[in-house]
Amino acid sequence: MKSSTLILTTVLLFIICTSVLSFIVKRDLDPNYRKDWFAVGFITLEGDTPDFVIENHSSEELFRYTIQSGGKIFSDEAFTVQKGTSLDIHPENIRLSSPYTLSVFPEIDPKKSESLTRK
Repeated sequence: MKSSTLILTTVLLFIICTSVLSFIVKRDLDPNYRKDWFAVGFITLEGDTPDFVIENHSSEELFRYTIQSGGKIFSDEAFTVQKGTSLDIHPENIRLSSPYTLSVFPEIDPKKSESLTRK
């Protein structure tokens, strides 16, 4: 009788520990849980279009982007991205020749800038 109680207790503790660890891992893999980051990338790798996508997992929702080439700013606009979503941005009426740099940063904290360069 004692060995069956020991086996049952061990199995029960194993199930409880596995459930708790599974919950913790699933929670920590959530990109929005206690995270503060955003990612930027060009929509197409080829070509000269400055179209880009931003994926936001930060507490900030108001961002700004600038497009520069040769020390001259061609575009400087603000936009809004909700937390946990992504947004495609298509800058219009810009005649750019490579190379140019696209910089995206939160409106209130320009030090958290992400930059891409199209060569």
